[in-house]
Amino acid sequence: MLLHRAGTALLALLAGLALSAPAAHGQLLVLQSQTRTVGIQIDHHEQHWTCFPYNIDPECLQPDFIITTNYSDDDVAPDAGPWVATASLAQFPDTFASQDSEITGRWIRASGSQRATSYYDGWEWPESPIIDIEEPHASASNFSATFDVATESRYRLRGDVSTANVFWGVSTAFIRLTGPGAQVVAEVQVSNTDDGCEPLPGCMIGPEPISVLGVLQPGTYTLEAGSTGDAEGYAKFSFSDVAAGDFDLDFVLGPMGPDFSAPIPALSNGGLAVLGVSLVCAARWLARRQRMANA
Repeated sequence: MLLHRAGTALLALLAGLALSAPAAHGQLLVLQSQTRTVGIQIDHHEQHWTCFPYNIDPECLQPDFIITTNYSDDDVAPDAGPWVATASLAQFPDTFASQDSEITGRWIRASGSQRATSYYDGWEWPESPIIDIEEPHASASNFSATFDVATESRYRLRGDVSTANVFWGVSTAFIRLTGPGAQVVAEVQVSNTDDGCEPLPGCMIGPEPISVLGVLQPGTYTLEAGSTGDAEGYAKFSFSDVAAGDFDLDFVLGPMGPDFSAPIPALSNGGLAVLGVSLVCAARWLARRQRMANA
């Protein structure tokens, strides 16, 4: 009987230790909500004219009709588990948005990239009817996680952001950590609309790094990151407009004390590899435009 009671007590003790193990190690990050999305949008506009447009024929002020076709693809993370997703369409292989991210009770990792590549066809004349095509493309990869920090904790936030554009494409990328009262704790952001980035023939910014080591007080925090691209359509030209960007981050919490280490699994870097191709293409565009300008 005593042995039975002792065995029962031992099992209860072991069960209690097992249940309390996560608390002992400290689940410092308690997730409240998360939103992770990728998406692309393409708007195809065709203007059909039976006369030469107004800059050739002053009396030709309006197209006979306009055809608009919209295309899109998107994906949303269903929960806080590991998520790898890409938004793309087979007929528009050069426009995409992707993300590889994961949220746990100690760390967050996220890598996202996007590229919008528009194609424009000018007037097909002297054939009739004249067809004027504008096809703006938009792409976005966004990450957001809101979480509670129960006790004073050390944190580390590392990462970088980049953008690239050709012609008039607009691209942005950012990483931001905010705390109670929406106070910004740490942030990095870039955009090709920043000073020094000329619209023609385009430019590349980054990678712009962020590396912060500090202490978070108890409270609610939000970690956000994202990149968007808008490649606009312009009539009367036939060329390709590009807007690309990416973000890459890892965030980890640790207990107060001299020992602060928490390994984070490596990202797949699939999206970053594709973005690298985008940036190389953009660089080639810039070099070609420079050679044309110097010719």
